[in-house]
Amino acid sequence: MKIALTGRLANPRIAERILRLTALLEARGASLCCSSELAEMLEKAAGTPCAPKERFSGGLPADVSMLLALGGDGTFLGSLELLAGRDIPVAGINLGRLGFLTSAAMDSDSPEWVDDLLQGRYSLIEREILKVEGTDALPDGFFPYALNEFSLHREQGGMLPVCITVDGSPLPTFWADGVLIATPTGSTAYSLSLGGPVVFPGSGVTLITPLAPHNLNVRPLVIPPGATVGVSFPDSQGNVILTADSRPVVIPCGETLSIKRGEFTLKCISFGDNNFIKALTTKLFWGEDRRNNTI
Repeated sequence: MKIALTGRLANPRIAERILRLTALLEARGASLCCSSELAEMLEKAAGTPCAPKERFSGGLPADVSMLLALGGDGTFLGSLELLAGRDIPVAGINLGRLGFLTSAAMDSDSPEWVDDLLQGRYSLIEREILKVEGTDALPDGFFPYALNEFSLHREQGGMLPVCITVDGSPLPTFWADGVLIATPTGSTAYSLSLGGPVVFPGSGVTLITPLAPHNLNVRPLVIPPGATVGVSFPDSQGNVILTADSRPVVIPCGETLSIKRGEFTLKCISFGDNNFIKALTTKLFWGEDRRNNTI
């Protein structure tokens, strides 16, 4: 089994935990390869050659069986570009603070999940993604997919007239700072902070969440699986920032974007009882109430 590693170091202390994990995996017979960026950071932090010798840059080797994204949610989101269209599962290993999307943590010298991973004792959760199309303004090489959301807002600030269509049917134009188009996975990210609903992974729906709407009667919408969202900003000057997860690009206001479900999913490894409800309660403290401790 060949396992690919990717990630980044928020601080040098994380290097110790990553190197402990690589030692555990290799001791149990796994073959490892490491992104060039991560390998360089590990060896700089350790001051000695210590990372797996096989390196990759720009894409995963053909014989990789799975990917470990070492870090937090940002690292996990970044794995989408490595795995796009490939039938390779990913496990997020939390080395940061919240890690809502991660599957496990390197919080002991020999965590149980390492053996579970190597012996196939895990389940797969398929997470839907979104794809943006329909404009020549997107630069060459821009990765047009998002696991959490696409957000759009004016480059210089201020309100925009936002025109939305759902499968070609127009909604009334509303004024806002912008708009967010999110997946079920993204429902617990930016959309949640804007007042959007929490949606279970696998629901297949798409969320349309306005950014600070000036119309008090405009609220988040949940649209059916497979629906295509059209977004445009007519009669506006300047540019709009389109952000795919954490990757921004500037496009002219006059462009029309089409956002729909992507043609592949991201296969995510889940261990034991590490399910969505547990993540809500232990990481987002869903329904936390001191009165429950007396029941």
